[in-house]
Amino acid sequence: MKKLRWFGLVTSVALVLIVCLSGCGPSEKMLAAFDDDAVIGKNTESYYMMNSTQSNIGNQYKYTLGKFSGVKKLKTVSVEDNPIITLKLNIEGGDFKLVLVGEDKIIHIISDKNCDAVIRVTLSAGKYDIKMVGKYAAKVNFTLCLDFTY
Repeated sequence: MKKLRWFGLVTSVALVLIVCLSGCGPSEKMLAAFDDDAVIGKNTESYYMMNSTQSNIGNQYKYTLGKFSGVKKLKTVSVEDNPIITLKLNIEGGDFKLVLVGEDKIIHIISDKNCDAVIRVTLSAGKYDIKMVGKYAAKVNFTLCLDFTY
């Protein structure tokens, strides 16, 4: 019986150590993506996200992020010339930005700081990916409303 208890204790401690030392958190690649337009423009996602909630109704998207690093695509949209975007963004820590990536892979920053504004983005008609990009972003809340009707 003593051997069974000892084995259970050692196994439990070993599992805790493995989980703690396994490197949970954003990778260097995810962190480097924030400043790398080539990575942001790719059709791939790589991100670390904790304590997040999201909802969308029609063209309105609400996100709450506890922690976020990396690149995540929110949606692909087709737009006419110069769409209107209403954005309320609050970032309490780290770096965070919302971007549009066109078919030409050019990055158009919607916002990279706290704001509560109606933004007219100068874009040509076409398809765009809306992406969020972060580097140690903490306590991020945003509401994004897309108005592509004129």
